[in-house]
Amino acid sequence: MAEHNLPLNWELAQPIIEEYATARDMVFHYEQFGGKIAVKILKPGSPIRIDLFQTKTGMTIVSNLGRDQEANQLLVDYIEESIGYGRLHEDRVTFRNVSIDTQITTKKLIQEYSVRNEVSITSENGLDRMELKDSLISNTVKICFYSNGTIFMYGFNTPLFDEIHNLIYSQTGVLPTVQFQLLNSVVHFAKESIDKDDLKECHSCEHLGRCSSNGIKMLNMAHFERSIS
Repeated sequence: MAEHNLPLNWELAQPIIEEYATARDMVFHYEQFGGKIAVKILKPGSPIRIDLFQTKTGMTIVSNLGRDQEANQLLVDYIEESIGYGRLHEDRVTFRNVSIDTQITTKKLIQEYSVRNEVSITSENGLDRMELKDSLISNTVKICFYSNGTIFMYGFNTPLFDEIHNLIYSQTGVLPTVQFQLLNSVVHFAKESIDKDDLKECHSCEHLGRCSSNGIKMLNMAHFERSIS
């Protein structure tokens, strides 16, 4: 069964699929059966068919249906492109040797983040076990704080996951056991662009007098507000 997990709900998915069909002079049709939404798009030849299931971490799309699975995949690709996400996978990240004081500060920052971004938090054992859930899309990130200095987080690699990951990293300075290929690629691209342009395009630099024209140091400053000296 070809499955694609996306940070999505039906209210967001429906207009995207309908737009896809309309732009191609196809007929969009769907039926809901309990937790499943069966989508059919009529076109010459075999119709496009996908099933969607709402889950706690978003929406699962099953695309290996019917005779024209290549057309099904094109629709899935369009949905992913429309919401700006690649195919998701579940990530598990461990930060080690984090002091108790730093853990306390990190918990406070996560709470502040949740208030600013309308992310709900449920917790156990005080704040030692936290579950964050996006109020717009059913994205869930779980974080565990341990007295041995370990912070463990897991969930699908959605923007919520990346934001919390970066928040923990910026506070602890600890490189996690697992790092993100996409994040590394973006940082590398940004560094290369900064070094290549020698910062000539920085028309409104906020770090005048501290800028060393060093890509790595400037990225660190821009994203984590650390010293670039």
